Amino acid sequence: MLLLLLGRISSASVDPDTAYRWVKQSEYKKFRYLAHSGGFRTLDRKVWDELYRVVPRTIRRKLAHIKRKYARKSNPRIPKGRQALWVIRKHLCFHGEDAELDDYEDFVS
Repeated sequence: MLLLLLGRISSASVDPDTAYRWVKQSEYKKFRYLAHSGGFRTLDRKVWDELYRVVPRTIRRKLAHIKRKYARKSNPRIPKGRQALWVIRKHLCFHGEDAELDDYEDFVS
């Protein structure tokens, strides 16, 4: 499921191969590192917005907490889409393969 999602995200870029490597970093980079969008600032923001919209309530609460935490900083920032992917991946690993994204078909279509 996540592999398909990574492919869909990268295909939204003008350079899908580079975007795929960029989004795939959410698998092995630390959460803090993923706060830097590199050359994909717009794509990173769109990924956050769409994932926030379709994830189950349990994950959405985690993402909302991150969003509030970033807003309270002395130098407020916007959370990134790859950070949302990192949270989703951790959630799925912890809760097993049965966890699904709500409206997943709507997201990837």
